[in-house]
Amino acid sequence: MSYSDADRMVYAFPAIAFSGGDNTAGIRGPRGKAGKLIRAHVHATTAFAGATTRPKLQIGKLGSVTSHMNWDLGTQAINTGQSSDDSSQTSNPISPVTGIIPADEAVLCSFISATGGGAAGVGSVEVCIDWDW
Repeated sequence: MSYSDADRMVYAFPAIAFSGGDNTAGIRGPRGKAGKLIRAHVHATTAFAGATTRPKLQIGKLGSVTSHMNWDLGTQAINTGQSSDDSSQTSNPISPVTGIIPADEAVLCSFISATGGGAAGVGSVEVCIDWDW
Protein backbone atom coordinates (compact mmCIF):
# COMPACT_ATOMS: atom_id res chain seq x y z
CA MET A 1 0.00 0.00 0.00
CA SER A 2 1.49 3.32 -1.06
CA TYR A 3 0.18 6.85 -0.86
CA SER A 4 3.10 8.39 -2.75
CA ASP A 5 0.90 8.59 -5.87
CA ALA A 6 -2.49 8.57 -4.18
CA ASP A 7 -5.76 9.52 -5.79
CA ARG A 8 -6.77 12.58 -3.73
CA MET A 9 -10.51 13.21 -3.53
CA VAL A 10 -12.30 16.09 -1.87
CA TYR A 11 -15.88 15.47 -0.76
CA ALA A 12 -18.05 18.59 -0.42
CA PHE A 13 -21.07 18.97 1.85
CA PRO A 14 -22.64 22.42 1.27
CA ALA A 15 -24.93 24.25 3.69
CA ILE A 16 -24.67 21.90 6.67
CA ALA A 17 -26.79 23.13 9.61
CA PHE A 18 -24.86 22.78 12.86
CA SER A 19 -27.94 23.61 14.96
CA GLY A 20 -31.36 22.00 15.27
CA GLY A 21 -30.28 18.36 15.03
CA ASP A 22 -27.38 16.13 14.10
CA ASN A 23 -26.84 14.88 10.54
CA THR A 24 -24.68 12.16 9.01
CA ALA A 25 -23.40 11.64 5.47
CA GLY A 26 -21.48 8.73 4.03
CA ILE A 27 -18.43 8.49 1.80
CA ARG A 28 -17.41 5.39 -0.12
CA GLY A 29 -14.01 5.34 -1.78
CA PRO A 30 -12.94 3.61 -4.97
CA ARG A 31 -13.65 -0.12 -4.87
CA GLY A 32 -10.81 -2.12 -3.33
CA LYS A 33 -8.76 0.93 -2.29
CA ALA A 34 -7.75 1.84 1.26
CA GLY A 35 -7.77 5.50 2.22
CA LYS A 36 -6.14 8.01 4.51
CA LEU A 37 -7.93 11.08 5.89
CA ILE A 38 -5.78 14.12 5.09
CA ARG A 39 -7.83 17.06 6.40
CA ALA A 40 -11.21 18.70 6.71
CA HIS A 41 -12.19 22.32 6.13
CA VAL A 42 -15.24 24.18 7.40
CA HIS A 43 -16.37 27.56 6.04
CA ALA A 44 -19.05 29.31 8.10
CA THR A 45 -21.86 30.89 6.10
CA THR A 46 -23.75 31.61 9.34
CA ALA A 47 -21.85 32.23 12.59
CA PHE A 48 -21.21 29.18 14.80
CA ALA A 49 -22.16 29.31 18.48
CA GLY A 50 -23.38 27.05 21.24
CA ALA A 51 -24.12 27.79 24.89
CA THR A 52 -24.17 24.24 26.25
CA THR A 53 -22.21 22.32 23.62
CA ARG A 54 -20.42 23.62 20.56
CA PRO A 55 -20.79 22.20 17.05
CA LYS A 56 -18.53 19.30 16.04
CA LEU A 57 -17.37 17.45 12.97
CA GLN A 58 -16.77 13.75 13.58
CA ILE A 59 -15.34 11.40 10.97
CA GLY A 60 -15.25 7.66 11.52
CA LYS A 61 -17.08 4.46 10.78
CA LEU A 62 -20.13 2.58 11.93
CA GLY A 63 -19.61 1.71 15.59
CA SER A 64 -16.75 4.21 16.03
CA VAL A 65 -17.89 7.59 14.70
CA THR A 66 -14.78 9.42 15.96
CA SER A 67 -12.15 6.89 14.85
CA HIS A 68 -10.58 9.33 12.36
CA MET A 69 -11.49 12.78 13.68
CA ASN A 70 -13.38 14.48 16.51
CA TRP A 71 -13.27 18.23 15.90
CA ASP A 72 -14.84 20.79 18.22
CA LEU A 73 -15.61 23.63 15.79
CA GLY A 74 -16.09 26.18 18.55
CA THR A 75 -17.33 29.68 17.88
CA GLN A 76 -16.73 30.84 14.34
CA ALA A 77 -17.59 34.16 12.70
CA ILE A 78 -19.57 34.35 9.47
CA ASN A 79 -17.54 34.05 6.25
CA THR A 80 -14.49 32.56 7.98
CA GLY A 81 -12.91 29.17 7.47
CA GLN A 82 -10.84 26.77 9.51
CA SER A 83 -8.89 23.69 8.49
CA SER A 84 -8.06 20.66 10.59
CA ASP A 85 -4.43 20.85 9.44
CA ASP A 86 -3.91 24.45 10.61
CA SER A 87 -1.17 24.15 13.24
CA SER A 88 -1.94 27.63 14.59
CA GLN A 89 -5.39 26.50 15.68
CA THR A 90 -5.45 26.23 19.46
CA SER A 91 -8.92 27.41 20.51
CA ASN A 92 -10.90 24.54 18.96
CA PRO A 93 -9.67 21.14 20.13
CA ILE A 94 -9.24 18.49 17.47
CA SER A 95 -8.31 14.90 17.96
CA PRO A 96 -5.49 13.76 15.73
CA VAL A 97 -6.40 12.73 12.22
CA THR A 98 -5.68 9.02 12.51
CA GLY A 99 -5.68 5.69 10.88
CA ILE A 100 -6.05 4.05 7.55
CA ILE A 101 -9.54 3.61 6.15
CA PRO A 102 -9.81 -0.07 5.15
CA ALA A 103 -10.72 -0.84 1.55
CA ASP A 104 -14.47 -0.81 0.86
CA GLU A 105 -15.34 0.55 4.31
CA ALA A 106 -17.92 3.32 4.50
CA VAL A 107 -16.70 6.57 6.06
CA LEU A 108 -19.25 8.43 8.17
CA CYS A 109 -19.18 12.21 8.49
CA SER A 110 -21.27 13.31 11.45
CA PHE A 111 -22.27 16.95 11.75
CA ILE A 112 -23.06 17.44 15.45
CA SER A 113 -25.26 20.38 16.35
CA ALA A 114 -24.58 22.99 18.98
CA THR A 115 -27.03 23.02 21.87
CA GLY A 116 -28.28 25.52 24.41
CA GLY A 117 -29.27 29.15 24.16
CA GLY A 118 -28.03 30.85 21.01
CA ALA A 119 -27.06 27.60 19.27
CA ALA A 120 -26.35 28.46 15.65
CA GLY A 121 -24.22 27.66 12.66
CA VAL A 122 -24.37 26.80 8.99
CA GLY A 123 -21.29 25.95 6.99
CA SER A 124 -19.83 24.19 4.01
CA VAL A 125 -17.66 21.19 4.84
CA GLU A 126 -14.93 19.62 2.72
CA VAL A 127 -13.25 16.32 3.58
CA CYS A 128 -10.00 15.38 1.83
CA ILE A 129 -9.02 11.69 1.55
CA ASP A 130 -6.09 10.09 -0.27
CA TRP A 131 -6.98 6.72 -1.77
CA ASP A 132 -4.21 4.18 -2.40
CA TRP A 133 -3.86 3.97 -6.12
